[in-house]
Amino acid sequence: MHYAHSVSISVFVKEDDNFDELKETLLFLVPFSDLLKEKIVLKKETVKILHDRNMVVLGVDLTKKRHTEAVINHLMRLLSVDQKSFLLRTLPTRVDDRMNFFFRLDKKKLVKRVFEIVDGSGCFHIKINLAAYPAKLEVAKKIAEKILK
Repeated sequence: MHYAHSVSISVFVKEDDNFDELKETLLFLVPFSDLLKEKIVLKKETVKILHDRNMVVLGVDLTKKRHTEAVINHLMRLLSVDQKSFLLRTLPTRVDDRMNFFFRLDKKKLVKRVFEIVDGSGCFHIKINLAAYPAKLEVAKKIAEKILK
């Protein structure tokens, strides 16, 4: 079964963050050893924030079925049973009317390969655009449930 049209993973890199460490952690979430061969682009965008400070947004957008399935499977292997249960319990707040399923992983802990779902800032953002047919919220939630089980 095809679960997703796309998967996006991003992280905000502040001036006092270790860029290389966050880049390596982002790449850890994408289970492909050669992004160039896979034609996966690591996006890097510099944005201005308050008081003329800069912040970098690192991310990947995956749209090939093979890529989306591999990343979803990889993420689900990394999350604990308790974390998946938490996502299931909070699913109504994590799927929007555009069929996107969202969750966040704590940035500081993920660098140490500790996986903790958070709802605040300082995180890696995961967005899975669910392949819901028909495109209805209840169908999307059922697909997210299948991913988590």
